[in-house]
Amino acid sequence: MRTLIGAALAAAGLTLVPMSAASAAEIGPSTQGAASSATVSDVLKAYPGSRQVAPDKVAADGFSVTVQTSGHLSSAAVERMGAAPRCDYGHLCLFVNGLTYDFYECETTRVLGWYGASYFINNQTPGTVASFYNEDYSLRWTSTAYEEGTFDATPIGSVKPC
Repeated sequence: MRTLIGAALAAAGLTLVPMSAASAAEIGPSTQGAASSATVSDVLKAYPGSRQVAPDKVAADGFSVTVQTSGHLSSAAVERMGAAPRCDYGHLCLFVNGLTYDFYECETTRVLGWYGASYFINNQTPGTVASFYNEDYSLRWTSTAYEEGTFDATPIGSVKPC
C-alpha cells in the first residue's frame, strides 16, 4: 500500500555507516532540515498518540521511529560491507524506507507505507519469534532471535516483535 505517508517516509534518508564506507551508487538522495521536520510530522500523524522526543525521533507505545537525514543505505550495501547497523539487546530493529523502527515491547503495530528491500535485526532474547503480517493480517514470515538480514517490506502491514 503506497500512501501519501509512505511516499513522504520514503523520501527520508537512512545512514548506517560513514559515507566513506559506501559508494555513491549505494546512497540515495539526501534530505536536510525542513525535509526532516516534515517527515517527523508524517510519522507523528501515522502513529496517533506518538510524541516527538528529539529532532529526528518519535516515540510511541512499545517502539520508536528515527528519521535519518543524511542518506538512505540500501540493504544490499549493508550486506556487502559486512557491517550491520546497531540494535540494542532485547530489541527488534527494522530499517525501512529511510526510517529506523526500534521495537522493544511485545505489541502488534500496524505500519503504513512499507515497501521495497529493507534490513532487519532481531536482537531479542534468543529464541524470541518476531512475526510479520501482510496488509490483510495473514502471516507473511517470522524471524527467530538472533537473526539479521534483508526482507521485502512489500506489503508488510503489521509487526509483532514477540
